[in-house]
Amino acid sequence: MLTKRTILIVDDHPINVESYQTLLSKIESNAKAEYLLAFDCEQSYNTIKKCQFSGKVIDFAFIDISVPAFSEKKLTSGSDVVMYQKCW
Repeated sequence: MLTKRTILIVDDHPINVESYQTLLSKIESNAKAEYLLAFDCEQSYNTIKKCQFSGKVIDFAFIDISVPAFSEKKLTSGSDVVMYQKCW
């Protein structure tokens, strides 16, 4: 039986996000995955926070390094998003 995964995809180019989701969904173990999509550091932050508050675990994150910053939270790149997600 396949378990439902939660996959976060972050990229500032919507065509890339769509492509990554399409590719990942072709993997059998991701067939029933829930995809969380974000296009910048602020959306990533808000998505991760929602997961944190609801107790949802992000099983896999596919994050572009070069995405628009979220200055208020000092998230300036995809690398910062990775570190933020890792810490919670």
